[in-house]
Amino acid sequence: MSMPAALPDNLPEYLARPDLAELSVLLRHAQHGAFAFALYNTVAVRDQVVAALRILVAPLPVYEFTLTSQQRNPLSYLEKLPAETRRQRAVVFIYDLDRANTPDQPDTTWGYLDAQREALIEYPHGLVFWLTEQGATDAAQYAPNVWSRKSGVFDFKIESLPVLSQARADWSGRAVEIEKAEDLERLTRLYLGLLEEYQAEANTPQALIADLHGKVAFLLFRSYRHHEAVNHLNLQLEFARQSGNTAIEAQALLNMGDVQNFRDERDAALESYSQALGLFRAVGARLGEANVFLALGDIKRATGDIAGAEMDFENALKTYQTIGDRYSQGLAYYRIGDCAADRLEHEAALAFYQKAASAWTEIGLSDLVEQILATRIAEAMKRP
Repeated sequence: MSMPAALPDNLPEYLARPDLAELSVLLRHAQHGAFAFALYNTVAVRDQVVAALRILVAPLPVYEFTLTSQQRNPLSYLEKLPAETRRQRAVVFIYDLDRANTPDQPDTTWGYLDAQREALIEYPHGLVFWLTEQGATDAAQYAPNVWSRKSGVFDFKIESLPVLSQARADWSGRAVEIEKAEDLERLTRLYLGLLEEYQAEANTPQALIADLHGKVAFLLFRSYRHHEAVNHLNLQLEFARQSGNTAIEAQALLNMGDVQNFRDERDAALESYSQALGLFRAVGARLGEANVFLALGDIKRATGDIAGAEMDFENALKTYQTIGDRYSQGLAYYRIGDCAADRLEHEAALAFYQKAASAWTEIGLSDLVEQILATRIAEAMKRP
């Protein structure tokens, strides 16, 4: 096996500790598999440790599996592995063992884990079960057979409150960006964890809780978990209004409108968008205002009001140009092109599609151009 890639210099204190090196050695050299338990007290650090371990265990393949109240059986991680690799060495991170139980069944997940011990040992996988400190106590009590076979307990908890706060703030303060398909599950897991951690602390600002509910809703919506997304949006609205944060309230209404529109609840969506537009204008949030115009245009185009849709898309485009948002300019050009195609003005449609392609290519999104625009451009070029 080749030597692992090196980590960058100046590691933060939660990575520059013996536990990271020891766990990586175990995972790299356990030929017949191993059980390891990794302790954490914030998902923000857990994510960083996993990223570091990916580097240190290379070239072993790494898989991730999240347990939920709907799927509590740890052995089901095998379903995520390609069939031809299930008997080959790999590293598997298993999350939320201690979060997958429900109040009426507090030890079900542990029962599954304990009952599957012999089945789990049959595979040459380095299994890392991520647990909170309470989760480790519960594992020892409710899954003693697996706990007794553990290859080690590795501690990645942060004891310094300033460091803990900064690690969380580094994630909670940034925008959600999905760059590749696997980001969706990882970020959903991370933001749900952050939300739970902040909610457990008495002095967390309501505006922060509102913002995290919105980020979770955004991710759940894109995972087609619409009912859960709506629940979080309702909570985002509630906390935003309690905190008096108009900008977050406006964003919640915009997100709610997107979900309602997707569910063909167009009247409700129009009402949500209308409220959002007024609030965005009240706080001078130009990007939010433009996003509302884009959403309104989508509804009008879907109902056959092509002229009204085009006007909304053009309003959105002007604002995106003003604030320099090239990605969203591409979206607006694309939508205007669709309006032209609806009117069978194929030459005009082609011109707008090419502007969209140019905007996205300039910011490095050539793959998006290939996936979304190639067919549209080809169709427009074929028209007389």
